[in-house]
Amino acid sequence: MPENPWGSTGSGETRQWVPAAPQGASGPQRSGGGNGGLIIAIIAAVLAVALLAGVLIWVFSRGGDDSDDHASPTAPRFSGVPTVTETVTEAPAPAPEPEQPEPTVAAPDSGSSGNGGGSSSGNGGSSSGSGSSWRDAGLNYNGWTGYSNATCNGSDTWVYAGGNDSTKVVICRATARDGSTLGLYYRGHAGGQGLERDVDMSSADIADGYFEIPANPAKLIIDGDEMKVYENGSLKKTHSFGQWWYDSQA
Repeated sequence: MPENPWGSTGSGETRQWVPAAPQGASGPQRSGGGNGGLIIAIIAAVLAVALLAGVLIWVFSRGGDDSDDHASPTAPRFSGVPTVTETVTEAPAPAPEPEQPEPTVAAPDSGSSGNGGGSSSGNGGSSSGSGSSWRDAGLNYNGWTGYSNATCNGSDTWVYAGGNDSTKVVICRATARDGSTLGLYYRGHAGGQGLERDVDMSSADIADGYFEIPANPAKLIIDGDEMKVYENGSLKKTHSFGQWWYDSQA
């Protein structure tokens, strides 16, 4: 009979066989399951804390904006428009200007250089054959209406007036602020132009309607119903007046 390889030689005892360890192993292997679970728990706790911190930071950074976003705006309240009452004070009416004395006009005497004895009717006598008054001719106390160049300055009144269709002249008496009378001056409209010059008082005669007006290099001479213009001693032009008036009270 062949020899039993499982039998013990010579002792009769059965051997106890233990499986051999794998090659390269130095001893029995220890399980690492306990340490791995602890590490995973720590990592999960750290992540949870980080997540919670992030949520808290996000909430506080909002600063309560969520509640403001949904809050309904409060409509402004008005107590009403105040009523403003203005007191209007009417300006006092301007005081009426004192009436200016109108010239007392008379026609020249028959021996004067006028048109020859026109009738005199107190204020507004006429020296022309037409018999029209100085008012009807277009004069007022200040001069010729519609001819600013042939009207007296300010409140001055004329003492002589004469004219035709194209030429209007007045001799005015200047008045001081205190009402006292001063010298005479000429204002006239002739040839479409105006001129103002002082009258030579040494030769002026209101009743005769005679006035000399220096206007260098020219000289104007008014003599009743005409005005002559001289230049360097030579007669240049003559203006004939159909009518003329003077202030008999001047």
